[in-house]
Amino acid sequence: MSSNDIIKIGLDFGTHQTKICIQKTPDEGHGEPSYEFFSFEDLEGGKSYFLPSIVQINQDDTLSYGFVDRSKEKNAGVAPKLELLEIPSIDINKEAKQLFEKYASPQQDENDIDAIEHMLVLKSDIERQRIEHENEIRRSNFNEAVKKYRASRNTFRYFKQATFSTREWDAKIDALRLCIWYLAYVIFLLEEKYGTLFSIHMGIPTDDQSFEKKRMLAVSTLASAYHLVENVFDNDFNAFLSAHLDELLEKTKIIPFSNDVKEEYAINVFPEAYAGLLSLTSRGKLTQGMSLTVDIGGGTTDISFFTIVGRKPCIYKYWSIPLGLNYLAEESGFDYFEHDIKHEFKVGVVNAFNDEKTKVVRKLITMLYAKLSKTILGKDRLSAALKDRILVYMGGGSTFNNVTNEHQPFTDVRRIEKTIWKEEQVKDKSEVEKICTLLSVSFGLVSAKDDDEVELYSMESIFGEVPLKADQAKESRYVDKDMV
Repeated sequence: MSSNDIIKIGLDFGTHQTKICIQKTPDEGHGEPSYEFFSFEDLEGGKSYFLPSIVQINQDDTLSYGFVDRSKEKNAGVAPKLELLEIPSIDINKEAKQLFEKYASPQQDENDIDAIEHMLVLKSDIERQRIEHENEIRRSNFNEAVKKYRASRNTFRYFKQATFSTREWDAKIDALRLCIWYLAYVIFLLEEKYGTLFSIHMGIPTDDQSFEKKRMLAVSTLASAYHLVENVFDNDFNAFLSAHLDELLEKTKIIPFSNDVKEEYAINVFPEAYAGLLSLTSRGKLTQGMSLTVDIGGGTTDISFFTIVGRKPCIYKYWSIPLGLNYLAEESGFDYFEHDIKHEFKVGVVNAFNDEKTKVVRKLITMLYAKLSKTILGKDRLSAALKDRILVYMGGGSTFNNVTNEHQPFTDVRRIEKTIWKEEQVKDKSEVEKICTLLSVSFGLVSAKDDDEVELYSMESIFGEVPLKADQAKESRYVDKDMV
């Protein structure tokens, strides 16, 4: 690494795991950038591009971060297990014939088998209802047991979601301090490898209405982590790892947001929906027209609506739904971290999740038609422009077919593919391409310019110079699928 490299860190601090992309630009920022993804070391010495978002209090009152040895957890209890009754499978016709053959008198004929089958169906329905009722009770008891277990445990997860989104938090240590300690650990790792001269671009789950408030919170959180690293522990990683819980609680100071603090620590904060979009649109990877990106993460689902104009994205609106893989798993009766979740989501939960995405799209279409109604164009023009528009899925949820459905009129469903880095200098490209959908937000974060004032274009600007109804001038531009 050259001393005149400009280093930028794309920090995708996730609900379940953190991913980091590093951009190095030589010649003091004037050369062609190269990229690499930070490789973490797990407990077995293996390499991983994902650091679990976990903080654990150990038996000696020190803390561990990311890959934690569960056997060292202080006062570790036994996790509750959900055991459901199985609904027996019965071949009604076969059992009816067997009963008839065993108990029928000579006076009965085989037509009586129908009556036996009817009786067995009624009996089976009663038993099924009994088991379903019992399972609902077991699920309810399990969920209550999980809440108590989490409150008593000394391994903490989901603190990022609780800090920046809507997750309920009832642990004995507040979620913000856990975020600060975890991010301090990450900063120590980065400084070990890259020194101290780098900027950080961090993503947060937010919509355009709450972005400013959450951006201030994110800057404050990162600055507080930096304060621990530089002012409290004087860049001594071992001292930080040896610190006991009481010492950390005493010495952790919440640094309030200010532009001076933001500049001092070279922090920029971007909506995760925007960062995911940038990973797609750098170097013109999408065609012109109205498109959506949907990033399904652990705690939230982030959606952005944009057009491509001159190979660059114009973003008009973005949303953050406080539902993600956690919701899908928990509402299906199990813990995301403790299970292999492939194909285990309940159909009703999946439908409810997809409905939330549909609501966002419907609101968007309503907004577009409302803006269009003020112009001389008819609705049919917008309908034509919206036909078969692109919808790109990314994030951990993009690997599940049942939650990556189309949402009319965005029916050209795609997923992040390895071609997004085709023109980039990426270290170990053939390796990281396999997990590009999970790393795309961190890549998008380092692709962002060093200014987190995200420009939102007005919905009216989509229609360019189309005259308003009161304007009798000749229409100078029409809406076309390839133009908007």
